[in-house]
Amino acid sequence: MKNVGFYNGRWEPLEKLFVPALDRAFYFGDGIYDAAYTKNKIVFAENEHVTRFFHGLEKIGIRLPYTREEVTSFLRTGIGLCDEDDLFVYFQASCGTSVRYHADRGGAGNLLIMIYPKKIAPREKTLRVCTVSDTRYALCDVKTLNLMPNVLAAQEAEGMGCDEAIFVRDGEVTECAHSNVHILTGGILLSPPPCYCTLDGIGRRHLISACERLSIPVVERRFSPEEMMRADEIIVTSAGYPCQRVVECDKKPCGRKGGRLFDALSDAVYQEIEEETKIKN
Repeated sequence: MKNVGFYNGRWEPLEKLFVPALDRAFYFGDGIYDAAYTKNKIVFAENEHVTRFFHGLEKIGIRLPYTREEVTSFLRTGIGLCDEDDLFVYFQASCGTSVRYHADRGGAGNLLIMIYPKKIAPREKTLRVCTVSDTRYALCDVKTLNLMPNVLAAQEAEGMGCDEAIFVRDGEVTECAHSNVHILTGGILLSPPPCYCTLDGIGRRHLISACERLSIPVVERRFSPEEMMRADEIIVTSAGYPCQRVVECDKKPCGRKGGRLFDALSDAVYQEIEEETKIKN
């Protein structure tokens, strides 16, 4: 199959998959999600993605009737059903199925999986970004389904011919519409720390790990848009953007001064992906 979907034990091509109207994800966005990519049908950082997913379930009180091992098995089954090797793997859990009532959260959760062809961005992919006001609420450390501010920011970015939007709150950069953002400045990586308005992204973790292997100092603190624009490099990370260089922000050129340090960091991040998704004989 070209793509595949799963809902509570039922596999279908995505075009034929239906979700009940009384699923609480439909009218409340009452759920969490995670997303990853495959190469050679192998999910990069699979355990980290599934672990974060279950951490989110616990944090917002969703009782999913499947174990971590079962969810991992479902993901692998779906990947195996697809024809392509490079895939986007999306999975979400809602709080259950019931007539619309805010406090009715006691039922068993629903599991949805969607898998379809999509490649991780290549090393040479550079990004154009814009800054937008961060109007999100204080639960951004969990990947909830409530993404309207992110959607609007991404739509604004696309309308400006940009690849991504960078959120700014109280004069400081937090993260992007669907990724984390960091800067290289004076040989140091600055990365906004995880908190109520910044997700502990898995791409972020692997970038920091690569810095540690290369003895690049890492400081977890926020920075202003002005400091970001002066930086040697602005780097965006996510599951699909492992280590992407930003070359334009708010229609102004930026970065591209990291030289060999950025090249070494990019090499380390992409090499780890290649190693983890290599077919073992």
